[in-house]
Amino acid sequence: MIGSESIRVLYIGDDAGLAQLVQKELQQAGHVVDLAPDGEKGLAMFDAAPYDVLMVDQSTPLYDGIKALRHLSSRGSLPPMIMLGGTGDERVAAEDVPSGTSDFVIKDAQGAYVPLLPSMIEEVLHAQRLVQGKEQVLADLTAQARLFENLAMVARVTTEFPALEDTLQNVLDVATAFTGAEATSLFLLDESENVTRSIMARGQATPTEQRKMAKRVMDRGLAGWVARRRQAALIQDITADERWLPTAGTSSVNRSAMVVPILRGETLVGILTLTHSVPGHFNAEHLLLMQAAADQMALALHNAQMYEDQRRLTNRQTILCEVLRTVAGHLDLETVAQVAVETIARLTGWPAVSIVLPDAAGARLVARATAGRASTADTWSLSPEEGIVGRAFRTGQTQYVPETSLDPEYVPGHPCIRSKLDVPIRRGPQVLGVLNLGSDQPAAFDGDDVRMAESLGEAIALALDNARLYTAAQQEITERRRTEEALRTAKEAAEAADRAKSTFLANMSHELRTPLNVIIGYSEMLQEEMEDLGHTESLPDLGRIRSAGLRLLEIVKDVLDLARIEAGKVILELGEFHLADLIRDVEAVVRPQAEKGGNTLDVHWPDDLGPMCADQDKVKQVLFNLLSNAAKFTAHGAINLAVAREIAADGRAWICFQVTDTGIGMAPEEILKLFQPFVLGDASPKRRYEGTGLGLAIAQRFCQMMGGEISVDSELGKGSAFSVRLPQDCTTPVDTEILP
Repeated sequence: MIGSESIRVLYIGDDAGLAQLVQKELQQAGHVVDLAPDGEKGLAMFDAAPYDVLMVDQSTPLYDGIKALRHLSSRGSLPPMIMLGGTGDERVAAEDVPSGTSDFVIKDAQGAYVPLLPSMIEEVLHAQRLVQGKEQVLADLTAQARLFENLAMVARVTTEFPALEDTLQNVLDVATAFTGAEATSLFLLDESENVTRSIMARGQATPTEQRKMAKRVMDRGLAGWVARRRQAALIQDITADERWLPTAGTSSVNRSAMVVPILRGETLVGILTLTHSVPGHFNAEHLLLMQAAADQMALALHNAQMYEDQRRLTNRQTILCEVLRTVAGHLDLETVAQVAVETIARLTGWPAVSIVLPDAAGARLVARATAGRASTADTWSLSPEEGIVGRAFRTGQTQYVPETSLDPEYVPGHPCIRSKLDVPIRRGPQVLGVLNLGSDQPAAFDGDDVRMAESLGEAIALALDNARLYTAAQQEITERRRTEEALRTAKEAAEAADRAKSTFLANMSHELRTPLNVIIGYSEMLQEEMEDLGHTESLPDLGRIRSAGLRLLEIVKDVLDLARIEAGKVILELGEFHLADLIRDVEAVVRPQAEKGGNTLDVHWPDDLGPMCADQDKVKQVLFNLLSNAAKFTAHGAINLAVAREIAADGRAWICFQVTDTGIGMAPEEILKLFQPFVLGDASPKRRYEGTGLGLAIAQRFCQMMGGEISVDSELGKGSAFSVRLPQDCTTPVDTEILP
């Protein structure tokens, strides 16, 4: 018994009594036993029905046991066989076993072996099951080894070339080799499961036709069904499966199909379709193999996609660098634009490339530069409100039109243009123009082209902006040069006028001094004569004439000094003198003037002042001017002159003179213009104090010429304090600016 089923036994032997004895014994054991009287009959019965065990008498007529076994063995696989021998000859047993005998039984006259046959049948069947199990294991191992070899081949072949196109073709070649498919198609999908690449079974299809077919089968066909379910599909007869969408020209050829999803983890990266003209060509083994190979294909496609992305990035960077390098050598805007489009057309192969910029008024967009085999040679323009170019300029956004005939705003240019890509050239928020691209093929630009064009737009914007800045800088430099030239001319004219003024003043002063000296001399002579003659009534008038003359002579002297200073004709006469003597001389001259206004004059200096090396006359004049001003603007007050010696940080000795008074003082705005020539503190027609405004100006310039400085601190109504600081040795140069 095999499980609950009876064991069928065919007994071949010419001894009817023995045959019946065997049949009875085996039937009692639950087996079904058929008897064949000779070998020929037994062969016929074996061919007519299957048996689990064969029992053959070695001495059967027509076919003896060994011949019968050999004949059956030549037909293929046999069930277990038990040979019944009539003798104990070992030679016979040795011939039986190689012929396929599972066991050998030696008959005896008493039939003692017959009860042993049921257990012998169980043993040979058990042995057969062990052998079959081993054979199945061996077959499974062989199949797995073959699968591993095929997968290794898939891995090797699909990764043989890193380029994406080569990898796609290798995937199809492997699928064809493993399954015997007559036609293969492959869709490559992006993250949104949109078809980005396709290799169709119909090799003559145009790119547009391929895109339409891919969309159709992904939306309503078997490929879409597989993509949505992430499940392979095996169709034995496509005419009986509604999921298969017939394609024009192929419906009568394809009869069986297999569609396999290519997954990388949970992500669907592709759909592989295989077809054959014979129904039922693809089987479960093909499906299992392709499903196992799909993992290797996914890895190969992923690696190829990464390689392709890196290659495109490198290519984009190379083109950008080349464009930037090419335009960097030019700063003229028109040249930059023309060089840019020529370089882009040469490196990318785009049929039509142009740069469109607004005119000076911004009313028209003008094609400043064009290049490419499908470009328009003539310069053209349009309104910013017109065309796809105008739309890109107005919105500041990239415009891609796969089919120009379907865009109502398209303004025809070159008659062959079928698709357009317009990218705004912008610098920050400002749109400078448009990079205008065209192709004679519909849907000619992909996502990578868009990214490339946008990057080129940024590079062109930088180059154009640099050209604009250079032009503006050149214009500014030219204008600045004109201004500098005008200023230089004006300065030279002013200096010439100033020199003429100084010359005039010097000459006029000289011409005025002679008659003034004559007037002063005659007035003194007349005074003496009038005294001698006793005409005392005329003496006051003559005194006023003499005083006016002296005053006028003093003014002329100041004007002459200032003119000489400004003309650079004053020469310092440096010499060593005693400061104490100089101070006493100044005090003697100024004291009467100070006391005339009811003022007190206090002069202080230390005993260790020592000698000073400077222009003695000019130091005196500086002090005369300061003390005279103090006496003029002080009434019934106090005037002080303090002299001190100080050592600076560099070891140089300085003499400091300070003149203070308790006079009328000055407002801050008066101090700002105090040292300007001919500027008076009170310039109104009703001013109370006389003067020309030259004394302080001359004093400042004399101090500067000797390497010193003069400063003032004053408060309106409270008096003033003038400080003069001069080097004790003026022969050593000091970096002091002489103010005009």
